[in-house]
Amino acid sequence: MSYLPFAISTVAAVALGLVVLKVYRIQKVKLDVDRVRLMDMLNQWQGPPELVSIPPPRTVKYTAAAKGLLAVLALIIAGMTALVLFIFMPRIQEQSRRDALLRQESVEMSGIVIRTWTTSGDKGSRSYHVAYQYSVGRAIYHAEAQVPSSVYRKLAPNSSVRLRYVPSQPEISALDGEVHQPAWIVLFAFLPLAVIVTIPLTLLKERKLLESGQAVGAVVTGVAPVKGGKRVSYQFLDSAGNTISGSVSRSSNVPELGSTVTALYDPGKSRRNMLYPAKFVRLSNPFRP
Repeated sequence: MSYLPFAISTVAAVALGLVVLKVYRIQKVKLDVDRVRLMDMLNQWQGPPELVSIPPPRTVKYTAAAKGLLAVLALIIAGMTALVLFIFMPRIQEQSRRDALLRQESVEMSGIVIRTWTTSGDKGSRSYHVAYQYSVGRAIYHAEAQVPSSVYRKLAPNSSVRLRYVPSQPEISALDGEVHQPAWIVLFAFLPLAVIVTIPLTLLKERKLLESGQAVGAVVTGVAPVKGGKRVSYQFLDSAGNTISGSVSRSSNVPELGSTVTALYDPGKSRRNMLYPAKFVRLSNPFRP
């Protein structure tokens, strides 16, 4: 009898999951649009007056959202530049100098392990560390190093370790077998931020399409939930009669599945397109009938 509440809760959780999955699939359903439907829609479509009344090239400007995004982007880039120039680059240079001295001048000697410890990283990874000391003349020096697990298992407090140190600068040392990472490896920490490069590219794409893009009617063929809004898919016929697909994420003013919307595409490359109105650019002097 003690398993009954657990069984009931399990069945309820599975049922809830199936309901959520079904709703998600319903929201994600796509509309199959054939060429005849696109042709009929194109013949009946009437574009926004402020757009179709102004032939390319149109005069456009960035929206407040775009200006705010560019300001934040400028601050991020300035911060990253300062971080690299004044923090990471000095560390990289110092690490490179240290590595060069160890390669050119180091001599071997023994040291004593003071303590060992481990740290946990992402996805259950583990790093192994050792603190040690060594004597050069009457001076005692302390240092820390990261080592592989195979080396770590052989170490214990007060045990002896082999190391190399630089006689001209005895405070510089390295354990035999310690984990060595190139100084520039720290720059990989900035790789996730490379995505910000796509922001100005998106703004430039929208600006160019609104300036010189060809307006056309399109049919919404899919509306799927995504983080922060919904992904809207659409199709249209370009001037050559090719069926072109596009998609965009929107957090508001999401069109309904099967509705007719206005798209803008590059006459020289139809696959470069967007829905109108755009998020980051608008007409400077829109025509109002």
